[in-house]
Amino acid sequence: MTDLPPIQSFEDFESASAPLVTAPFRSSFGAMTVNEVLTLTIEERWLVRGFLQETGFSVVFGPPGTAKTFFLLDVALHVALGWTWMGYDVRQAGVIYVSAEGQWGVPKRFQAWAQEHGAPTGAPFILMTKRVNLLDPESVLEFIREVEHLGKTMLIRPGLIVFDTLARSMPGANENAEGMSLAVEAIQRISETTRTQVVAVHHTGKDRERGARGWSGLKGAVDAEIELQKDESRLITARASKVKDEADGSRVRFRLKRLVIKEDALGREISSCVIVPTDETERVQRPETRLVEKNKIAYQCLVQAILDSGTDGAPGGGKRVKWQIWRDACRRGGLLFTEDDAKFDKVFAAAGTHLRSRGIIGVEAPWVWICK
Repeated sequence: MTDLPPIQSFEDFESASAPLVTAPFRSSFGAMTVNEVLTLTIEERWLVRGFLQETGFSVVFGPPGTAKTFFLLDVALHVALGWTWMGYDVRQAGVIYVSAEGQWGVPKRFQAWAQEHGAPTGAPFILMTKRVNLLDPESVLEFIREVEHLGKTMLIRPGLIVFDTLARSMPGANENAEGMSLAVEAIQRISETTRTQVVAVHHTGKDRERGARGWSGLKGAVDAEIELQKDESRLITARASKVKDEADGSRVRFRLKRLVIKEDALGREISSCVIVPTDETERVQRPETRLVEKNKIAYQCLVQAILDSGTDGAPGGGKRVKWQIWRDACRRGGLLFTEDDAKFDKVFAAAGTHLRSRGIIGVEAPWVWICK
């Protein structure tokens, strides 16, 4: 009887047969046929329609005195709150605002904005008061790590990062040469890694027709340019002069409104400004700004409850809490000071019904979450 050959293990068989098998070709560079391109699902993804796409690198620029920081802070807070901005649709996202020009300028403007529009309590907005050095790879890497960490603690993941200003974020560099090129590479890396829209505040060069100041390659590197100009009547126009795949021309007009925030120890006024749209730019009324006091308290208590005890599971990837946790938070938060549970529950239920009818919260027993 002929001896049978030894039985091979699967590993031996796979190793011996590998040279005989031709692996299917896979492009290392994402090659696609015409038919594959034509069958792709095309979606427009905007952060602020007509101005800022969902990801990429944009520059807001203009000469001194054109309210660039006031403008961008207003945009950023509308994104964080998910509010329509001057008639343009907004997708809500977390915001990281890097104030490289100083610790006190933006906070003062932030407080003025809250005085004009209402405190954005619980909004997914983080203000950083120390600059990121875009020319230092270690600083950029540390910033990316911090954004990723903060994203895990925010109700909505970051979608907008602001560098105010670009020049302050590249200390000691020449804006006309290698320094700007390195800064642009760093910003593109941040945008791609964090999947965000990164916006930098910059200044107009000596020749306004050439756009933002500095390196000539900047215009080609950005996905959008938003230029601010002030006319003789002190009205400011913001125009999207370059947005990929879009015709130029989306614009808004606004003016600055001075607000007194408080008085100092000597009784002198401490003031700042907010931007106010002109008649040509109609601001869409927001239901949140018309909430009565009880509904505001209930909403703020829900925000705090989600921050303290929220769990994953809300539509859109957000966090939610159980209705009872929200009720307890409203008890502690002073929705109604009474020992009568029936009276409290009546006020609490009315606030919940109001917020739900406005589309501000979502409810699916026993859960509740914030929609916008």
